[in-house]
Parts: sequence; C-alpha cells; structure tokens
Amino acid sequence: MAESPQPSESKPSANKISLSRRSIVYSLAALLLAGHLIDIVFFTEHWPFSRYPMYSRLMSEPKLTKVRVYGVTDDGEVPLTAEPHFPPLTMSRLSAVVSRMGEYRNDSTKMSAAMGNLATIYERARRAGKHDGPKLKFLRVYAVSWTLKPWADNIEQPDKRVLLVEAQCSEG
Repeated sequence: MAESPQPSESKPSANKISLSRRSIVYSLAALLLAGHLIDIVFFTEHWPFSRYPMYSRLMSEPKLTKVRVYGVTDDGEVPLTAEPHFPPLTMSRLSAVVSRMGEYRNDSTKMSAAMGNLATIYERARRAGKHDGPKLKFLRVYAVSWTLKPWADNIEQPDKRVLLVEAQCSEG
C-alpha cells in the first residue's frame, strides 16, 4: 500500500491574523463602543453615535405633545407653519427652534430676541408675498397635546394647549 506523501514543511494557517491587524480591529471596536457609551451616559447626539431617543421612550398612554406657533390677529388666533410663514425654516427646524426656546424661559432678553426674530421672519415673508397670512399683533408659542386616535380625526382639535410664551409683534 502506497503512503501519501507527507508535506516537508507546514503551510502558514489561513486563519492566522497578524498582531498589528488584530490591534487595529480591536482599537476601532473600542473606539465605536466608547463613542456610543459617551453619548448614552451624557445624553448627547454625535453622528454616528446615538442613544436612539426615538426608540428609547415607552409610551404609557396614547398622547402626543408638540410645540406650535400661533399668530394673533384682530379676528383671533391663527396656527402658523414653517412653510410658508417662516421661510427658510422647515417644519422640523421650526419645531426645534421653538422647543429650544424653552431653555430661555427664565432669560427674558433671549426669549424676546428669539420671538422678535420669528416675528421678523414672518413679516418679511408676508411683505415679500411668500404667503397671504394676516398682519399679526402677537406671536404665541403653545405646548399642544392630543390623544392619539385612529385616522387622526382630532388633528384640528387638540385636547390641551398651554401657553409657553407670548410676544407683541412690532408695528411698522
């Protein structure tokens, strides 16, 4: 019976990874993990690390609360949206701006400046013909709450509105 030939020298293993390559991979994994942990611990958002806040809250009841801007005219209140009332802001940016204004509630100077900027943006767009909204006397920011219903039947009638800030619009 013929024996199979024995290799004279052993071949390097295909599974063997060099120490330097392994160190690079472990360092990158540690960097990614550290970045995620920092954002989780300090409640911050830095791309590509995230604590994924959209998915981190459990809804205990079917309620939605948003911050909304309203204009006050001689005829009453008018809900205002980013497009077309506050160009170049999009709705998500306008929501972020007015939500952030909550940080200024105890600083009347910053709050007045922020509301004045919103009023100026609105009035410039109105005068430029970008929207046909009425001339405003006041701007109001409300926290508006809805009980979520199928088909959003109650979108035009929020359950609750809480006035956060009101500012008079300048004349002229």
